[in-house]
Amino acid sequence: MADVLYLRERTIGGGRVGDDATGQYQAAVFGKSNLPARVRSLTHGTGSGQANKWHLSTRTVGATSFDLIDLAGGLTDHKGAAVTLTKLKRFYLAVVSPSSAKSLRVGPQNQANAGQFGWGGTGATVYQTVYTDWDDYEPYAGWTVTAGTGDVYPVYNPGASPVSYVLFVLGV
Repeated sequence: MADVLYLRERTIGGGRVGDDATGQYQAAVFGKSNLPARVRSLTHGTGSGQANKWHLSTRTVGATSFDLIDLAGGLTDHKGAAVTLTKLKRFYLAVVSPSSAKSLRVGPQNQANAGQFGWGGTGATVYQTVYTDWDDYEPYAGWTVTAGTGDVYPVYNPGASPVSYVLFVLGV
C-alpha cells in the first residue's frame, strides 16, 4: 500500500494589542474580519498545490556550526527510505525550547551547493535569524532542487551552545 500525503493546517486565533499607558487597545483577530485565516493545504501528487514526499525529524546543530540539509538524498522518510526532492514546497523548522539565548540563521549564507529557493541570492548575508520557528512555503510551483549544485538548505547556529530543532520538509 502506497503512502498518500494530505496536509491541511489552519491558524485561527486572536488577542489584544494595546498601550497600557493610554488604555487604548485593539483586537488582533486571525481568521475573522481583521486578518484572514492562514491556511496551509497540500494534496497528494506532483503538481501545483501538491506534494508527495516528506521528512520530519529533530536535529541538533553544534555551537558556531552549520547543519547543511541535503534535499536531494540526504533526508529520509518515516520508513527510512531516502527522500530526493526535485521541488521544495515547504521548509519548516522550530527551535526546541526557544529562549533569548538561542537562535539559528536559515538561508544560503554563501555555502557550497546552497539552493536559492525563495531567497533572491546565495551570498553570505542572505539568511533569516530565527528565534522560535521558520516557515518557508511555496505550494504551487515549488522551488527547484538541483542535485549537486542547488540542493542544500543551510542552518547555522551562531551561539556558544548546541541548538536542537524540529525539521519538517515537504516536496516532490
